[in-house]
Amino acid sequence: MAVLGPIFFSCIAVDKSLGSEYVPESQLLKVETARFRLPVELKTLDSLQGTSMVYAVIGSFNTSEFGVAKFGSAGNVCPNSTGLDLGKDVKVLSTSMTLTLATANQTMSTTTTPNSYYNNPYYSSYYSYYSYYSYYYPTYTTTETTSSIERTSITLEPSQVGTTQNFHVYRLKKAIDSTKAYTSSLTADDYFPEEINSCAVTYFGGDSVTFHLNNEYGAELLGSTVEERDSLQLFVKNHGGLYITCDTPPAVDAGRLNLFNVGGITINVKYNFQPTWEEGLARKDTTATFVFGYGGCLNTASYSSKSLETSQQLEKLHIEGGAGINPYVNIAALKDSLDAWAAKNDIDPSKVLISKATLIFPFDFPSDISMIEYRYPLYLFPAYRATNKEESDEKFYYPYSDYNLSGSSMGAINRSLAQYRCEVSSTMQKVMNSKKEDLGNKYDFWLYPLMYEEDSSYGQTYYYVDNYSYFLGVINGPKADRYPELEIIYAVMD
Repeated sequence: MAVLGPIFFSCIAVDKSLGSEYVPESQLLKVETARFRLPVELKTLDSLQGTSMVYAVIGSFNTSEFGVAKFGSAGNVCPNSTGLDLGKDVKVLSTSMTLTLATANQTMSTTTTPNSYYNNPYYSSYYSYYSYYSYYYPTYTTTETTSSIERTSITLEPSQVGTTQNFHVYRLKKAIDSTKAYTSSLTADDYFPEEINSCAVTYFGGDSVTFHLNNEYGAELLGSTVEERDSLQLFVKNHGGLYITCDTPPAVDAGRLNLFNVGGITINVKYNFQPTWEEGLARKDTTATFVFGYGGCLNTASYSSKSLETSQQLEKLHIEGGAGINPYVNIAALKDSLDAWAAKNDIDPSKVLISKATLIFPFDFPSDISMIEYRYPLYLFPAYRATNKEESDEKFYYPYSDYNLSGSSMGAINRSLAQYRCEVSSTMQKVMNSKKEDLGNKYDFWLYPLMYEEDSSYGQTYYYVDNYSYFLGVINGPKADRYPELEIIYAVMD
């Protein structure tokens, strides 16, 4: 039998100062922490990108906080394939349009459709150029994309999932093109005021909804020329498209936002015709299918919340999302705080080296804790407005580039600490080291809901502003006990 003797553990002390006597005092960096109260205002977004190949966003809300928010979707219509042979002596029997609710957490699956390569929401949400490009390169294969969107039927509370909504369908006066890129681009002058749905359209929030359109519209689609049916671009140019809207809820604090799959919206025209491929054949019934959203649909939005804009420092700040009211930081005001701190501590801002910068946005839990799931975004992150010079001169909203830094939390909600934390080290380094007059409004930001898409085919994840959702989130303002802050961990270079 083996006998185990005493086992001894040695403890080795590590002297971290070893060699420090050879390093000049001027080269030693002292790491410290500083915190700054954020000057947060409330401001709506101007000209939010509205083009999408993924979602047709339709719905409406009526809330005591923000008033009315309405969402609609306009899209070009064309045959689902070229070379459609209609026979002769066509008589339309019925015309209908079906919208299919998108699947949560998955926006697209592998299939071949017009412009499907650019169905990636990252591209279609940011660059209307790709929608324009699709007119000339109409057929590609989609990829499967998993999204952070958890609900495609968005309500303010669970009991409103089955709320009834009345939809309306209108004819566009001309096709949607790249000049209509923003949620505010479409006006009443762009569509005819007469509805083409032949009867009331009531949607209860199910997997799909079907509209019955008047047969005059179906007859127009089938009355297209052979040349038009052979060219989707020509068909769209001559026949335009449709615009779908939703009534405002009569009750306050009610409503629903529906995200329909653009690839799942079809117009079916059932008709009777005389076959032409043989003599003496009896008349037949068949159906011609057309698609909505060729080249991307344009999601529109209008908000009553602009009157809530204020530069006053408040105790509570609302987050509506979309082009509605959201927390906003003027970077010049924050730069004033940074410069005042530097002057007080006899520090040259151009020599501050930031190892970590975090924006902290606390919130108080609502009385009904379940409202966190329905009214608060999963992610909040600084988003700024800039011109996309590479593709066009149009302005778009982008998250700060810090989102792609390794280990970034992307501003994910932290329920344990009741706060959103956004790592923005590289951006705050630029702000700290720049002169105020050189900053302009380049780094002004909205605290904005983000979403991400994971492209399984390419193994990439894309982050971008969430143009599709609606929220009633509330965070603490500058006058609250737990106020928004910028925390930096820094050293000063000699």
